Amino acid sequence: MGLTKPEVIQCLLGMFRRRRGDSEVMLVLFLVVILLLFVVVFAVQNAQMVDIRFLIWSLSLNQALVVLGSLSIGLVLGAVWSWLKGAGVRGQVKELSRTLDAERRKVENLEKALEEERSRKREYESAQRDTGRDQSSRW
Repeated sequence: MGLTKPEVIQCLLGMFRRRRGDSEVMLVLFLVVILLLFVVVFAVQNAQMVDIRFLIWSLSLNQALVVLGSLSIGLVLGAVWSWLKGAGVRGQVKELSRTLDAERRKVENLEKALEEERSRKREYESAQRDTGRDQSSRW
């Protein structure tokens, strides 16, 4: 059982609304519709068949399909290349996040130890005052 067109549109709008306001969603959808219109016009105006040969293979395809397919493959390869180049940076970020978490835990432990020492100091000073009072009351 598939989704109806209104359900698909609502789903797409829901994805955009999570990140953007309504006016930005409408702008993005408007730009997507304009882009799709350009793609359709391009496909209609370049509907002739062309022969594609590579080594021993030969294929006859619609010219628009060849151009749009090449563009799509280039976009995918570019995205994969960028993702692979970013792997080192992502690793550094992960390592630095772990280091930061460890340092935060150290700071928390040191703050707890400092508070315990301050508490002991107050208890000691309080005991010293009480001891001083007891001795002064004897004299």
